[in-house]
Amino acid sequence: MNKLILEDYDLNMTLMGGQTFCFDYDEKENVYYGCTRNNVIKLKLVGSTRESILHWQTYPKKNDINFIKGYLRLDSDYNKILKRIKKDEHVKKAIKKYPNLRLLKQDFEETLLSFLVSSNNNIKSIRKIIREINKRFGKKVKVDGKEFYLFPETKVIANAKLEDLLECKLGFRAKFIKGAANHLLKTNLHKKIIKMSEEDARTSLLE
Repeated sequence: MNKLILEDYDLNMTLMGGQTFCFDYDEKENVYYGCTRNNVIKLKLVGSTRESILHWQTYPKKNDINFIKGYLRLDSDYNKILKRIKKDEHVKKAIKKYPNLRLLKQDFEETLLSFLVSSNNNIKSIRKIIREINKRFGKKVKVDGKEFYLFPETKVIANAKLEDLLECKLGFRAKFIKGAANHLLKTNLHKKIIKMSEEDARTSLLE
């Protein structure tokens, strides 16, 4: 596995705290496995939160350092960001309560569709549903003798039968996820939203 130095980075809180639902922690191996739209990610941390060594690998494309640095936002100046956002008492309290929590740079459509699964749900259940969606509609990748499934393309979810989505234990969320996937395909929102104002972006997301 490849190695990177992590400073002031709470990996467990970042990966398992609820901003993403694609990671599982193997306590026996002390390894995190994540399945995104294009990659299976294997991460192992050695050391303390203050400074530690991250052992990592990506699959099926191996050694994708650009993806790892971008996804984990390792090129961002964390302390500079904290100084910019410490303008509100609530934010200051959050920073103090959750030190070294980072925001991941996730795929827009994957993040949006996963968020819809979270409606009236808990993290454990959301992860389970995402695994069912991946297994039924995603691409299979073998890592360490284990089978993993990538998050499916938006068009696959849009074209899926409603009854197949319901079998993933989505319940009332199934029709909303299918509808959202179709909307994303029709509008190409992932390409447009980056250029929108905050107000326009919020309005577009609510559609």
